[in-house]
Amino acid sequence: FGDGMTPHFILLKKLKLKDEFSILCRLIKESIRLRRLSINKTGLSKNVLLKASNEALSQSSANNFRIAIQIQSLVKKIRPKFIVVTHEGYAWERLSFSMARSVCPDICCIGYQHAAITRLQHAIFRSLAKEYNPDIILTAGTVAKKRLEDSIDLKKIPIYLLGSSRSFVDFRPSNKSIDNSDQITCLVLPEGVHSECHLLFNFSLRCALMLPSVKFIWRLHPLVSYRDLSRKNSKLQRLPENIILSNSSIEEDIVRSQFSIYRGSTAIITALSSGIQPIYLCLQNEMTIDPLFELDNKWRKIVTTSEEVQKLIVGNDNLSSDHLREDKNIAIGYAKSLFTPMNHKTLLDCK
Repeated sequence: FGDGMTPHFILLKKLKLKDEFSILCRLIKESIRLRRLSINKTGLSKNVLLKASNEALSQSSANNFRIAIQIQSLVKKIRPKFIVVTHEGYAWERLSFSMARSVCPDICCIGYQHAAITRLQHAIFRSLAKEYNPDIILTAGTVAKKRLEDSIDLKKIPIYLLGSSRSFVDFRPSNKSIDNSDQITCLVLPEGVHSECHLLFNFSLRCALMLPSVKFIWRLHPLVSYRDLSRKNSKLQRLPENIILSNSSIEEDIVRSQFSIYRGSTAIITALSSGIQPIYLCLQNEMTIDPLFELDNKWRKIVTTSEEVQKLIVGNDNLSSDHLREDKNIAIGYAKSLFTPMNHKTLLDCK
């Protein structure tokens, strides 16, 4: 347990032998059930059932049960009135509610939607059997609250706006303008996934070679090591002088930048909140993973080639034009609505 005034408990990666055996039996049973259901199906239905049957035996499925079983054990010992978990659509979230209710039927299960909702996100909008559903949903911003309230499946579940610690903060000093900076700098924000890091870094490396007078700040997700990336990608072992590997805080990187190249990282919302112009790298024939997909104005740019980035950055005088300033202000307002200031009083309404 924890230090100071905040007790905490770290969940185990492996459980006792009897629990591991129980998980294995459950998953095998479910895999067989799904495979049997696929026998009389054809086309997409058959493929989905077969895929689900295989996934039932995956390590991630076992991990979902490991988390839920440990939460069940904690609920049984502590007997809390409330349990709060993230509301992102993961199976362990729903399993945790079911397991908690199995030992404490009157417990209030709360799901907290704390991250941006992507365009094709589905699971958080679904209503399952009552034992798997949250009693209450808390949201990080007004945009998510409206989207969840508009879901027909969730009409019977109360939804409250809690806000987020990631709410809008303008990191720029009042005497510094994004439009009048002497040094043009572009912040590169990959997700914490190696494939996405390689994709964005290779792309921005080509941009840096085309734009030697522009600085590119490469900012890694805390879970990713640049050393690991460079071992697998020789292009990253020798970088031009205008590429900077960030050791600074995100606040400092944002203050230095006017543009940001990104894909799925929600850090772009923080950058946009301070006026940075977002540049989404879109791959051909892909389903977008852009967390700003709803922002349909000229401040957010979508590119597919390094030449498009070159044209955009070289023509950055347009950033000060009146019509783009209006689009910029609208975009900043949108970012503010994704993560609103935390209102702890909302928790008192969760009864």
